[in-house]
Amino acid sequence: MAGTYDGHLDSVAETEFFKLSISNAGDITATGSSGCVATGTITPHSSGNIYDTQITFGPAPCGQPNKTVTGAGVYHPDPERAVLLLGLVD
Repeated sequence: MAGTYDGHLDSVAETEFFKLSISNAGDITATGSSGCVATGTITPHSSGNIYDTQITFGPAPCGQPNKTVTGAGVYHPDPERAVLLLGLVD
């Protein structure tokens, strides 16, 4: 799933568009349209096509400055358009 993804982060407070990159080692870097920067990791779960995810947002202008969230992801490697869905809990 290493690569770059364009998407959005939706929360009760806001929606922000992000460009998210995942390295071969599972390191995540993301930059939002506001300038918010986030980093984290994504690793395979013990079974299934599920990935454990942790992301830490940087300081303002992030909507949740310096907050770490965890959750799970699902990856669909479609050759036309790969899809990565992440569900993160505050």
